[in-house]
Amino acid sequence: MQPQEFSAWLALESLQRQGYSRYLFLSERGPNTCERCLSYHGQMFTLGDVPIPPIHGNCRCELLAMDSRMEAIYRASPQGFMEAFQRAKGDEDGGVFLLDHDAFPVSITPDHLTRITLPSGHMVVDLSRPNSWDGSGGYDLAAAAASYFTGLAQDARDLIGYLLNAQAARGENKWNSLGSFMDWLTLGIVSGTWRGFVDRHEEMVANPNLYNIVNALTGGFLDTLKGAVTPEEPWSLEHWLDILGTALTVYAAYQTAVNVKNILTGSGDDALRAGGTLADDVDDVARSAGLTRTQIDDIIKMPRGQRPDPNTYLSKEYINHHLSQFKDGVTKFYAKAPTGTVGPREETFVFPSSYADDMIKQANGDTRVLEQLLGFDPGDLGDAPVRIDVLKPHGLRMPTGNERGANPYWIPGGYTSGGIPEAVIDQVQPGDYTVIPVQ
Repeated sequence: MQPQEFSAWLALESLQRQGYSRYLFLSERGPNTCERCLSYHGQMFTLGDVPIPPIHGNCRCELLAMDSRMEAIYRASPQGFMEAFQRAKGDEDGGVFLLDHDAFPVSITPDHLTRITLPSGHMVVDLSRPNSWDGSGGYDLAAAAASYFTGLAQDARDLIGYLLNAQAARGENKWNSLGSFMDWLTLGIVSGTWRGFVDRHEEMVANPNLYNIVNALTGGFLDTLKGAVTPEEPWSLEHWLDILGTALTVYAAYQTAVNVKNILTGSGDDALRAGGTLADDVDDVARSAGLTRTQIDDIIKMPRGQRPDPNTYLSKEYINHHLSQFKDGVTKFYAKAPTGTVGPREETFVFPSSYADDMIKQANGDTRVLEQLLGFDPGDLGDAPVRIDVLKPHGLRMPTGNERGANPYWIPGGYTSGGIPEAVIDQVQPGDYTVIPVQ
């Protein structure tokens, strides 16, 4: 929407507040009148769908704003009404005219009509807020915007007042029944949700079209979406709330879809937590390491490179016991056989060789299961991984979480997100390891 169009919407919105909620479109109906303007002629519009002249360059069409009473008079005698309007407006063509509440078709005079011209060519009126006039027949956009936001604030105050009064009424009945108490406790969510469900169900049963069926099944989302896309009162507080509701619903649906996908594919830290695997293993580590869940979460949240030395939060006995699990050698898993050194120059993650056979057996040929046990992303091991065994590792120590290979699934305490013990060793040189295909 262009700035001049928005200024026209602001003006019509202010008219709506005064009761001028109907807009009669009148075209010149001459030889040069375009088909679009001809199709609008004689139609009555609301604020949600009204076309605002000028529709195009050299447009001479007019819009007559009126209240519902004037609309009834117009529909009783459309031709007589339009003739009276033409006589009252005189030679002025094009724009938006306001017809006063007290006008009648038999006595419409120029005094009953108000017409203001914007520099952009749009005609807008706001009789209730004189500061919107610029003193020269134009319209002050800044003042109009100020009055618009003042109106929004007033609507918000009215809404809050209504909610407070409704809650007070619920408070008077909260001890009448368990339902009344829950309705009071949830600020009316219980009754509101139930009424909405009943209303949508009844509408679906009475008129079982696709819209009503989908609207009922989605908890009224289509109504919210309709209010956001085709509002009855554009840019009103209700319109903004519908936009916000639509955005939040779409975002929540997207996040739910992502979480479900991650759970089904076994990918992502959120998926592991949602599936219970990571949460359970963190709790197990916390219990065995003598740490609280909060301590572990705080360490995980620290940026890589700033995490503390495990000796500062793990006991010496815990560390010695943990590293003793690697006394019979260590194992790594790669997507393909290495041709030189194994791991980065600084260090590389390893697992106890005594666990390797059990992990391979548990995976049962499914590499994705093996990746989940090791705390890898899906696809890290490819489709034909290899096992790298190191009988005599050098520099065996606890992981700090600052290593180059520490991914988002890393947990302090020396276990993978799949519950497998892990440690780090120095880079492995050629000749110090053996490679075996994972069967």
